[in-house]
Amino acid sequence: MKSFQYILITLLLISVSFSMKAQKASAFSDVKENNPSFDSIQWAYVKGIISGNADGTFRPQAFLTEAQFAAMLTRYYAAFQTEAGRYKNLDHTVWSNSTYEALSRFHIPLLGYENPAYRNQPVSRGLLAQVFAYVNGETHELEGAVRYLLKVQISTGQSPQRANLLEQFGANNRLTRTQAVVFFHRLHAQKKIDLAKPLITKKLEARVGSKEAQLAKKLAAQMVDSRVKLKEVSKAEYIKGQQLPAKPTYIKNLLFVNKQYPLPKQFAPGENKTARAQFKKMATEARKSGIRLTAFSTYRSFDYQTSLYKRYVTRDGKKAADRYSARPGYSEHQTGLAFDIGETNQNKHWAATSFGQTPAGKWVAANAHRFGFIMRYPPGKEKVTGFMHESWHFRYVGNEVSKRIYKEGLTLEEYLGI
Repeated sequence: MKSFQYILITLLLISVSFSMKAQKASAFSDVKENNPSFDSIQWAYVKGIISGNADGTFRPQAFLTEAQFAAMLTRYYAAFQTEAGRYKNLDHTVWSNSTYEALSRFHIPLLGYENPAYRNQPVSRGLLAQVFAYVNGETHELEGAVRYLLKVQISTGQSPQRANLLEQFGANNRLTRTQAVVFFHRLHAQKKIDLAKPLITKKLEARVGSKEAQLAKKLAAQMVDSRVKLKEVSKAEYIKGQQLPAKPTYIKNLLFVNKQYPLPKQFAPGENKTARAQFKKMATEARKSGIRLTAFSTYRSFDYQTSLYKRYVTRDGKKAADRYSARPGYSEHQTGLAFDIGETNQNKHWAATSFGQTPAGKWVAANAHRFGFIMRYPPGKEKVTGFMHESWHFRYVGNEVSKRIYKEGLTLEEYLGI
């Protein structure tokens, strides 16, 4: 009997040992056990506050976007999570809509309510201080918020030797993913897991899109101190420090990519079959007018786009290449929906501005919308699309959308309200 008990205890100890080792195993391939923030990152993963990227990485030093910070905030506080659940139907356009709708009801100071461009931009440490202080019943005023975080030791600051309080804290510096996780972990360690009562009692109950709801968003955005607003990036520019997402972006049920809405590295759908079928119909119709169309470039993988972009940068320089070639992860061709169209045996006009002046180019420009395609980069719209005019580059969006865009003379950004 004693022998049996000894074996049972031994097996139990071995089981516990394996369990402890398993808990120590990193949730992410780029976060090792010797990382000073390892425990905080593991905690956030187990709590469901973070999920990482599709490739199994966390990218600890990558800058956190405001939308990502808002999502973490919503997952941490149960009241926010419950409220966001009421607006899930809004996420079929932009994934973060339900999060922002919920946070606006509690008047959380963020910038992306009225200007969605801010959602994809890095968030500052100062804005985090304002939010953390506010949800804990303290002032959202910047200096007061920073003092609160330092006082309760949620932060120790970045440059203690500086005389200026905001510089000590690094209020204007961008927030990394690791820093955000550590801040949340320290909140939890101090048992600050519930919203301050005034936020609960003052929560706005209003219909989505109502005047009251819109006013709440406006007032919440105005609470953000102008000193911690990072420079707004033009819609036609890349966002410095932006990381590729775990999932692609769909807006109004359309897969969307441009210089501020990238694709995951692993996203590889191949050429879209519906788009190819519609192109064949268009080519058949064009032959009635004596025009023989060909799609000389359609789907491109992330790796192929990488080599292509590097080649253009080597040839023309980065500034010039960025006007006509997308960086890896930002190419429409990776969606499988972009078709570069030219005329058979007229290679000299392929991917050339001259194509638009040929009979074939004019025919495609005037008829592509009938088959679900739009000219993705029309003339005079570089400040909207981020790319110079390309008379040969067409994107499949479906017949209903293509006809409206053509009729109203819109870009895809303008149609989607980006």
